[in-house]
Amino acid sequence: NLVINEATIYSSSQQKGNFYTYTPNDAALSISVIGEPDVVRHISSMPGVSQGVEGTLGLFVRGSNNGSNCILYNGVPIYTPNHLGMFSAFHPETIYESAFYLGGTPVAYSNFSSSLIDIRTKKHYGDSLRAHFSASPYIVGGYLSYPVMKDKISIQVGARTSLLPFIAGKIMEANQDDDERKEMNGQLFDLTTLLDWKINRKNTIGMMFYTTNDFFSYRDGDLRNKLNWNNTACKLEWINKLSSTIKQTTSIYYTTSHSRQEQTTFDLYNLDKQISILRLGTELKEWSVQTELTHAYSEHFSYLLGLQLQGHHYGPLSEKTLTNNDHSTKHKNKFEKQNANLYSAYLELKYSLPDRLMTKLGIRNNIWRSAEKNRWNIDIHWLTDLYVNQQCGMEFTFDRFLQFRHVLEGLPVGWSHNVAFSADSYFPPEITHQYYAGFFWKPATKTQINLSGGLFYRRMSNLVSYINSSNLFGFSNTTWQNEIDKGQGESYGMEASGSLHSRRVVTTMAYTLSKSERKFPQINNGESFPFKFDRRHIVNFQSKYMVKKYTNRKGKKREQYLNGVFSYSTGGRATLPIASYDGVMPPFWDQRESGIVFPSEVDDNAYNRQLMSEINGFRLKDYIRVDLAYTFANYHRRFNTELTISVFNILNRQNPYLYYHSGDEWRQLSIVPIMPSIRWALQF
Repeated sequence: NLVINEATIYSSSQQKGNFYTYTPNDAALSISVIGEPDVVRHISSMPGVSQGVEGTLGLFVRGSNNGSNCILYNGVPIYTPNHLGMFSAFHPETIYESAFYLGGTPVAYSNFSSSLIDIRTKKHYGDSLRAHFSASPYIVGGYLSYPVMKDKISIQVGARTSLLPFIAGKIMEANQDDDERKEMNGQLFDLTTLLDWKINRKNTIGMMFYTTNDFFSYRDGDLRNKLNWNNTACKLEWINKLSSTIKQTTSIYYTTSHSRQEQTTFDLYNLDKQISILRLGTELKEWSVQTELTHAYSEHFSYLLGLQLQGHHYGPLSEKTLTNNDHSTKHKNKFEKQNANLYSAYLELKYSLPDRLMTKLGIRNNIWRSAEKNRWNIDIHWLTDLYVNQQCGMEFTFDRFLQFRHVLEGLPVGWSHNVAFSADSYFPPEITHQYYAGFFWKPATKTQINLSGGLFYRRMSNLVSYINSSNLFGFSNTTWQNEIDKGQGESYGMEASGSLHSRRVVTTMAYTLSKSERKFPQINNGESFPFKFDRRHIVNFQSKYMVKKYTNRKGKKREQYLNGVFSYSTGGRATLPIASYDGVMPPFWDQRESGIVFPSEVDDNAYNRQLMSEINGFRLKDYIRVDLAYTFANYHRRFNTELTISVFNILNRQNPYLYYHSGDEWRQLSIVPIMPSIRWALQF
């Protein structure tokens, strides 16, 4: 039997200035686009996090890139962790707890230079049969935990899919004219399979298989766009408790990720004839063997020793295909495949005195071995909590992050993952130094209150960026390295957060005041410019109020509660045209690439040119969003049901995605209007 009581209101989350833990129930405070708990979107409500393009899951933590974050699912890096960039690809019923680290990061993980999102799955050892089913207009999901052997072995399976792309494609197909070429189709699903085996009191084995896939294709006349993301991961883990104070963990995993965007242009007068194809994406494969020993040496002192070997394969893609008049084709590829290995040995020391001091120091020695040369460098993570008394204290952290993977972001307009490639001598590993000092306070009151705040400073070097994204598909003789520049960045600011938990109300609040800049020698004339997602002020407020709670005459419990979310942030940055002028044709313009058919836009861009502003010289309109949800929960003896009616962006505010000039006037494009949803769930 499943009993849900006041835990639906009280939260198990923890918070300090650099560390937050939360469950899927806590994540339900953040109302998602599809109306169900989203453990990744919930992070956008926390201090230090600037959300990317509206509606997407781009997370820019303390001025860093989205591709600098590390998202772990049961200890395995997931590089395409969302569906169509809108909501996370993790079934909430498989998740036990999530941890979000902004600093003082565990040394057991590496190859990232920003935040760590550690999502841990549930462990069941043959205790009981559990099932969950949910349905909404956007997604349908199911979960089952089956006890294969009592108190020994359990299998968990969680899967979700959406019929919406298929239905929308059929509607479009039925309503178009015979001479139109409008097509839309897509696919979306995720699947998690977990096996937990308790061999005996000292030994347990866990296995995981995870896969997700997104495909979307849309054609309107002479233009077709395709998007495809997928990720597959498997893991085997053995935990051996050598004694009451010593534990050894050994694991092996393999993960592969594929991300591709494709745009095809057809002849306007012959819609069956392709003129050009542009492709951009990444294939990434990674495997790891890792072992670590944890020893609680005494009541106050413990340490962690570990070794890890990782193999990496990068297949970045930037390709252009043009069709000649004789129907032959010409290809231009801009990247080559790369292989590299990462050898790591790490040590973490922890010392604590109850209610007085907790300090932790982690050092990780890394050797990056590629075809070009070996590179040696060190990660350092330090965290110290000084307690004034049992309720309050000060926190200090220092982190030196190393990332041996570069991610080019922002093409075409804000997708979170575009092209990834290995660090080398031309583009050295990204290095970040981060400092933080703050306070935390948890007063001893009946109502649970948590307050924290602090100051941070982050310095980033060896960042990469497109010099001019329009040149990426050019047919020049230059190498792809010449289209990319490396530079540095700086970010600093203040963060504050608070939470309140009582019998009827759960409320969380977060505020960030920050500034983030970038500097590249070949961009903006070498002058510093604001980061695209530099938002000066960010405010997030979430509340959950128990409207009604009672037991009827048959002894069945009933609950009704209201969720509300308010999000505000200063507008993001954009580079806009500030003037236009007639272009002067280069010599022999009409003699270029004889016989090749070029899209009409090539000539348009040559004859009609624009003068652009400074990089990110304009600030978009402020972002404001209000979400509401109302839930009816019924608890029966053998099963529970839940009905949630939610509205994302209930004010239907047209927050800007981008500005563009058309028809002698400036216009604004918004992509996320009011989004109502209804979700029904059955659990037993």
